[in-house]
Amino acid sequence: MALPININELITGSIVESERLEFKRGWSKESIMHSICAFANDFNNWGGGYIIVGIEDNNARPVLPPIGLEVNQIDKIYKELLSLCNQEIHPQYTPRVEHVVSLQVNGSPEVMFDSNEDRSYFLTTLKIHPGFLSGADHGAAVENTADTIKKVILQSLLKDSLPKVKILSILGYSKMTKTVREAFNRLLELKHIQYTLPDKPKSKNQKYVITELGKASLE
Repeated sequence: MALPININELITGSIVESERLEFKRGWSKESIMHSICAFANDFNNWGGGYIIVGIEDNNARPVLPPIGLEVNQIDKIYKELLSLCNQEIHPQYTPRVEHVVSLQVNGSPEVMFDSNEDRSYFLTTLKIHPGFLSGADHGAAVENTADTIKKVILQSLLKDSLPKVKILSILGYSKMTKTVREAFNRLLELKHIQYTLPDKPKSKNQKYVITELGKASLE
């Protein structure tokens, strides 16, 4: 049975029952392994479940925007998770792990996941980025990417001020790129964000904060 999963619909719970969906603020192996075992046993015949790491839980509802995970920690977490599943779950059970933020940020189409009723196989479909389909489409794809980056930057600042390196991590980048730099500059120009230390723009303690104009642009 085909099961297309849209990450936004998954987070909001509009396509998956809340009993099959758990949010974890960060990587906690005890808590996450407990949830994986519960879904693997599937006593209620739910057909498994979904664990989203990087989003805080508030009474079974997601707290948005996502907290996310540090990009340089994802491979380490993934390897530790597979090791724990191989060593501590019997019979062996290997969950499917997907990193979705970078795909969303660069404007790629949604990832599609297919499975049969027995969940004996998984098929992942990654559609080609529209920017590579034709020369005429490329400009629109670039514009979409820039708009998405600006939106993610604003959303990341809704709860607190953040340094640039943290925002880059949320975006899924390990270093500054031309597109991201232009997004920061445009948001500053529009006064949607501002420096916490306006007199010292290059200070190592510099952070960004969203303005009322920035909050209004998200509505």
